[in-house]
Amino acid sequence: MKRKVGLSIIIALTLLLLPSIALAADADLTSADSPYDLSAHAHIAGDTITILNNQIVELTGTAPVGVKIVCNKGATLTLRDVIIDVSASNNCALSTIGKNITLIIEGASNLKSGNFEPGIKVEGTTSLEINGSGSIDVTCGDGGAGIGGGYQKSAGSITVSGGKVTAIGGVEGAGIGGGGKGDGGSIILSGGDITATGGIGAAGIGAGLKGASGSIKVSGAIVKAAGGSYGSGIGSGYNGIVNKIIITSGEVNAIGSVGGAGIGIGYVDSKNKSGTIEISGGTHTATGGDAGAGIGGGYNGAINRISITGGTITASGGIAGAGIGGGQDGEGGMMHISSSDITALGGAGGAGIGGGLNGHGGTINIYNATVMANSGTYAAGIGGGYASGVRTISISDSEVYATGDVTNGAQDIGVGDGGSGGKLRIGGDSAVFIEHEAINSLVPSIPYPTYQTLTGPGDVPPGYIVPPTWTYNVGLYRGTAPLFIENPQTGQHIDYRIFAVIVSIFVVVMVFVLIKPKQQN
Repeated sequence: MKRKVGLSIIIALTLLLLPSIALAADADLTSADSPYDLSAHAHIAGDTITILNNQIVELTGTAPVGVKIVCNKGATLTLRDVIIDVSASNNCALSTIGKNITLIIEGASNLKSGNFEPGIKVEGTTSLEINGSGSIDVTCGDGGAGIGGGYQKSAGSITVSGGKVTAIGGVEGAGIGGGGKGDGGSIILSGGDITATGGIGAAGIGAGLKGASGSIKVSGAIVKAAGGSYGSGIGSGYNGIVNKIIITSGEVNAIGSVGGAGIGIGYVDSKNKSGTIEISGGTHTATGGDAGAGIGGGYNGAINRISITGGTITASGGIAGAGIGGGQDGEGGMMHISSSDITALGGAGGAGIGGGLNGHGGTINIYNATVMANSGTYAAGIGGGYASGVRTISISDSEVYATGDVTNGAQDIGVGDGGSGGKLRIGGDSAVFIEHEAINSLVPSIPYPTYQTLTGPGDVPPGYIVPPTWTYNVGLYRGTAPLFIENPQTGQHIDYRIFAVIVSIFVVVMVFVLIKPKQQN
């Protein structure tokens, strides 16, 4: 009898204790619950901890495996030395829902999501800003972005303004941006130290596989971005397109993978042209993967317009890619370079600035800039890639050093081996040095520059430094008349020929306006 009573007491106590042992419940947190130690509450796998609308909450500690976080609109969430791991399930470690959400990182945190989900979910119309003085490492399973969209989901609005952020995308997902087959949304990197690595087929920052880059802006951050196979470092992934990439300041190191540009387009199956790249300041290095440009096109792809109006930039093409311009089988497009210091190195078959292998050099305008352009084999220093020509190269008020593979039939400035066509204009206060004399470049058109062959270092004008690897005789063109008119308010410039047409049209209209009333009288 006593044994039965004792057993009954044990069973009763066990039943009473079950609720406290299995606090297997979701938690809705408000500011009053902060700080909330994830390791001090008996959550179990599958539980969801929700930060309610407009609340300010700090989380600390290690969550039990499988516990996930949801942060609602207007909330401010601080992660301080937090570890969340839901990688064994198809769940997201941290989901944000709604606008104006702030994530503050302190200490060192680590988030791991499962397949098809991003490490930190920021999708659709959701907006998230990440800042703080700590660090966060974010990873996910196949199909998701490190930060941004899940599989077949586009990113919302993502801003990083501080902290050290490392984001790695899964297969097909960007490091920061779209998941597989998702667009990059709006990405602003205004501060912090950011490392973003794309999965296979995706960009480091921008689009997932077959997505569009969205709007990407770097202004003050230190950024290291690497594309997965067939993806660009910053821009689009496999069979994707670029919308707009703007870099105003900061420090960028962007590396494309096979078929992808460092900054620009990833590998595409059929020729296309899309988007714009605008760089106006900062110090940046861009390296293309094989068949990709440093800045510009990937394999088969081209950028509509590349505008570099400031900064110090080193751009190197992979095999068959231009330093700045086209990837393999891609043209250079429209390129404008001004008020900047440029080093552009083409890969085998690619121009320093211009076309990739089998790629037309496009239209190249260089104004008030310092440029060093070296080609790969069979390509021009500035102009066409292998077997390709160029439309027009205009150089004004600039210091330019150009080397092409003249041994194999290319020109220093002009066409690649087997290419034809093109026009060269040199004007303003320009000094254009070509390594292999005038015979190995296009003949400049009106306004004709002066030409001098430099037979040794003593012939180099004061203030200029010819690369020590060059062997003389070196050609030097000096401009005699301006090519462009600059707007002092905007810094933009317009070709004198276009300006003359505009003035002529204006004069004709004014004459018509003034004469017509007299005829009516």
